[in-house]
Amino acid sequence: MSSNELDQAKQMLAELDANSTRALVRAVNYAAVKARTLGARLIRDEVKLPAAYVNARLKVDQRASATDPSAMISGRGRATQLSRFGAKQLTTKAKLPGKRRLAGARVEVTPGRKKVLAGAWLMKQKGGNTGLMVRTGPNRNDYKPLYGPSIDQLWRNIREQVAPEVSDLMLSEFIRQMELT
Repeated sequence: MSSNELDQAKQMLAELDANSTRALVRAVNYAAVKARTLGARLIRDEVKLPAAYVNARLKVDQRASATDPSAMISGRGRATQLSRFGAKQLTTKAKLPGKRRLAGARVEVTPGRKKVLAGAWLMKQKGGNTGLMVRTGPNRNDYKPLYGPSIDQLWRNIREQVAPEVSDLMLSEFIRQMELT
């Protein structure tokens, strides 16, 4: 919704009676929750992340109220570690019989498209997370974790797809709420 449309909505809200205002606020909040649910599903279709991870990081930040008829959905802005995308450590036979050595890692950011990262390995980090690391230099501590897109980036990519369906939901919910009053 553009700022011009938001200003028009605020003007219309000032002219509505209390029942209409309450119905509008309920409709907007209902549509925001449905948009978040639909957005989380579309994000999981776009990238291979667990539902619990996406749901915990995609939130309705601002709910509509009588003074402000808008709601806002946003995701966590920090990048997602690549190890969250179904990373699997690969090994190969070593020279000694019965021994194995690291041979990179496989990740699946986009569902159905697995990619092998040669020279990468999974490593426990401080705080209990597991990170997918890659070497940056010859010394022992010359490595860095690899990252994928953040939930907020993914939300920004798909929110335009959600808008038409949510607009229809909001209108039908507003009509339903008006009939109840």
